[in-house]
Amino acid sequence: MSLLAAERRRFFKRRVTRWTLGAVVLILIAIAVVIAWYSRQPPADRFVFRTEFEPLIFVLAGLMGLFGFIVGASYVGAEWHTGAMLQLLAWRPRRVSVLLTKLATALGAVLAVTLVLGALWTVALWAVACKRGDDEGMTTGAWISFGLTGARAVALILALTAVGFCLASLGRHTAVALGAALIVAIVGEVGVRILLDQVQVPSAGRYLLSSYGAAWLTRSWPASGNPGCVGDCGTSMITWPQAGLVLGSVVLIVLVAAIWNVRRRDVT
Repeated sequence: MSLLAAERRRFFKRRVTRWTLGAVVLILIAIAVVIAWYSRQPPADRFVFRTEFEPLIFVLAGLMGLFGFIVGASYVGAEWHTGAMLQLLAWRPRRVSVLLTKLATALGAVLAVTLVLGALWTVALWAVACKRGDDEGMTTGAWISFGLTGARAVALILALTAVGFCLASLGRHTAVALGAALIVAIVGEVGVRILLDQVQVPSAGRYLLSSYGAAWLTRSWPASGNPGCVGDCGTSMITWPQAGLVLGSVVLIVLVAAIWNVRRRDVT
């Protein structure tokens, strides 16, 4: 059996993968049930697929992004921590090849799960709209727009999976990736935002990764970081190509660092 096939089987047998995926599925089911329930109310509260489906793509992207980050980090972090990785390298000494195979396994698995859940999510919400909501106004252009939004969401999910994997590989422990994410969330987002607001830095959103994630999904985002702005709000917009460049650079940096870290002890 090839290393890739063996890793793929092991990935889906892990309890972290199954429990995390189960939690995501239960949350999505609960959201769909709530939407269907409230669609029974007067027409003003009915689910309108044309206008309300895109925000729900973002919900799926957020849940699957969290899923990808956690399982990607735990997949390689646990193996470094328990010594399983060292045992594997005893008969496959080329560390970079092994690391990239594991990364490919994680990305492929998360992609497959995302596509399946994305299809089921779309079908479920479309069924709610047809039975209890409003399915009018759906044109070919609307479906294409949703498809492009979904494609960007998938790319963001895979990026988060890769970042979680690489951070855990760098620290050789799942907790390193989770800790880094916590630091970015608390210090890099909340702390920096408060500091920039205090010194009144213009376009403060350009210094926050969350602004680029929002711009990538929604196609544009105010550089002030405030989506409630009306007009130009004295700030420029972060476009999705700019966001893609920044987020892609982050993924590339952590990937190169992870490869360099294992290559130092590569056996040739």
